[in-house]
Amino acid sequence: TAAVKTAADFESSMSQVQATMGITKDATSELNGKTVNTMDAMRSLAKEMGEKTAYSAKECGDAINFLALAGYDTQQTYDTLPTVLNLAAAGNMDLAQASDMVTDAMSALGMGTDKAETMVDQMAKTASSTNTSVAQLGEGILTIGATAKSVKGGTAELNTALGILANNGIKGAEGGTHLRNIILSLQSPTETAAKKLAELGLEVYDSDGKMRSMNEILGDLNMKMDGMKDKEKDEIIKATSSGCVVAAGGRTHPLRYCVIRGLSSDSCRCATGICYGIQAKHSAYTPINPKSSVRRGRGGNHGRPGETRQLLNNTGSNS
Repeated sequence: TAAVKTAADFESSMSQVQATMGITKDATSELNGKTVNTMDAMRSLAKEMGEKTAYSAKECGDAINFLALAGYDTQQTYDTLPTVLNLAAAGNMDLAQASDMVTDAMSALGMGTDKAETMVDQMAKTASSTNTSVAQLGEGILTIGATAKSVKGGTAELNTALGILANNGIKGAEGGTHLRNIILSLQSPTETAAKKLAELGLEVYDSDGKMRSMNEILGDLNMKMDGMKDKEKDEIIKATSSGCVVAAGGRTHPLRYCVIRGLSSDSCRCATGICYGIQAKHSAYTPINPKSSVRRGRGGNHGRPGETRQLLNNTGSNS
């Protein structure tokens, strides 16, 4: 019967988890300050998430296995699985892709599992407010990788900048490549770029030698160029980011979008990166009608014209 097959599939998934973790059925681990049987805990987690989310217990078991493949222990799995399910629902992604994206991003950015939910919140909101998807944002963040560890504004600023670039046709890994190069050009400027930064009096690092947030750096650059003509602005941007790769197809230098179009704009920051509690709209945690064929939410509107216009136009500079 269908019930027997469902139970068998679930047990098969749990057997794979046990094999991946390399443990016996009697193995124990620490969970929320208590010693528990590891496999009993994994089964309970998969069943609980199967009841609360749009995914079956077997699918949740598969997601647990993906986390086990990444080396996550019992506590890390408990803390991270809900975020993986939410990311998959928000981005209309399969669980393997969502698991890889979360674990790889956390590793690349040097973030703890306690930051995963916030990161996914930011990605979901950015995807709903700009012309990109959760999956493309994930690609961008993974492309930036460890370079982003020194960015003071963290994933909030990364999502904001990637959203702006996406609104200008630079998405996914391409957007990540350009943003990584922008960061690197500020961290280690060429002789020409360093000279221009000094002339402008633009400080990249604070008094403690730590890199300032992108919002502060580009906001200062934007103010220093206030009143200049576009040609002057473009010359400064080109000079200060001479280590960056210019976008293909004759497009404007990607840094210009972040400076002129308003990474420093409050409306931009609020519309994309620095937002919390977003998963209520995109979450896997939605009431599911067992008879319904609709199982997962869709993430991202790929750019609502009104929001996109406001995001790009509500700045204090001339472009």
